[in-house]
Amino acid sequence: MKKRQKQKLWKRFIEFVKLQIAGNVLFFGTMGGTYFFSKMVHIQEFHAFVVASLISNVAYYLLDRQWVFTVKTHQRKGYRDLIRFIVFTILNFFINIAIVHVCGKFGLNVYQAQVLGGLFFTVWSYVGLKFWVFAPSRHNAITLESPRKGRRYDHGPIRSSKQKAKRTP
Repeated sequence: MKKRQKQKLWKRFIEFVKLQIAGNVLFFGTMGGTYFFSKMVHIQEFHAFVVASLISNVAYYLLDRQWVFTVKTHQRKGYRDLIRFIVFTILNFFINIAIVHVCGKFGLNVYQAQVLGGLFFTVWSYVGLKFWVFAPSRHNAITLESPRKGRRYDHGPIRSSKQKAKRTP
């Protein structure tokens, strides 16, 4: 394996480990927040769960964006990754409900189903967050700026693929 490939593999492994740590913040933040809001602030348990879950998901998003999947800041423009994170979180919610429901049909209790769901989300969350939510922006625009500072390319007029094919001997 080449050195560059090893470095890339190592970087992805470190991101995966960081995501698992951030996931623990989400899990324990939701559990602890639910307990705090229901027992200490005396909010109904379901509402306490919703509030704790929202707060924990905000912390999870910030950890993922700033610590787990770090990229140069100029590659993060607008609210694209926030909107994708919200969509991904809602999708995960429904997938988790489906996992618990299907596991219940096979005789597993809710806690056993959540463990299986957690195993699934260990891999699923990394793939979804890495390659969709926090994926670097990819631009298909033609640029005249050279990768080397201060130089410009002059490619002439932009030609379609048919025009290029005619020109190529």
